[in-house]
Amino acid sequence: MSEVPTRSRAFVSSRLDGFRHFEPKDRLATLTKMAGLSSSDQIALGGIDALPVELANGMIENVIGKFEIPLGVATNFTVNGRDYLVPMAVEEPSVVGGSLAPALGPLCALRFRSLVWQIRMARACAF
Repeated sequence: MSEVPTRSRAFVSSRLDGFRHFEPKDRLATLTKMAGLSSSDQIALGGIDALPVELANGMIENVIGKFEIPLGVATNFTVNGRDYLVPMAVEEPSVVGGSLAPALGPLCALRFRSLVWQIRMARACAF
């Protein structure tokens, strides 16, 4: 199985010491530089009218408006030996904070190993 292509290999580490103490604009600037994001990516992540009501109206029924929630980044994730920053759009503060594993210390990361098994899918009808 081949690796999913990425736009940039600029990102090296998910360990961002003191990241939680940065201002949001400084966090976004740091991620933009580390991940080699474009200016349009940076604007989209900034969330300035990211979902026009006209688009929302085509996504679900009976749209009356939009509801924005914070977009955060969980750091210190290593999967199969590769570091990742994990975006999380949540309204509960303990979700992102709990995923950071602060008790592990600044040099430790959450390390995962993934396995893939063949999955067989069957057709199903829903009425």
